Amino acid sequence: IFSAISRGDPEKWRLVGHSKGGSEAMAASSAGGRYIAFASPGLPQAWIEHHGAGTGVHCSVEEDPVTSLGQQIPWLVQPTHNQWVSVPHDTPVLSRHNDFAHWINLWSKA
Repeated sequence: IFSAISRGDPEKWRLVGHSKGGSEAMAASSAGGRYIAFASPGLPQAWIEHHGAGTGVHCSVEEDPVTSLGQQIPWLVQPTHNQWVSVPHDTPVLSRHNDFAHWINLWSKA
């Protein structure tokens, strides 16, 4: 994806991903385009130093196990444009991470 974006018109690309796919969307956007990532752990510092951070928005929920990886693993960097969204507190933690209906609702408003 990174290579394809680099060869074409990067402003035409809109990259969307959830969890690991969110990190891949962020990484690919450093070649151009914009990303929307949902509940992603972020990018390795080495990637950012070599390719840049990309442009976009990252949506997270509190207590999300994947989003919190960036706080636990020192070489992962949280996205700079992080938008915190609310999910009912009685929702189980893994359901918060995988609540696709919630993420699709956010996407439709983006």
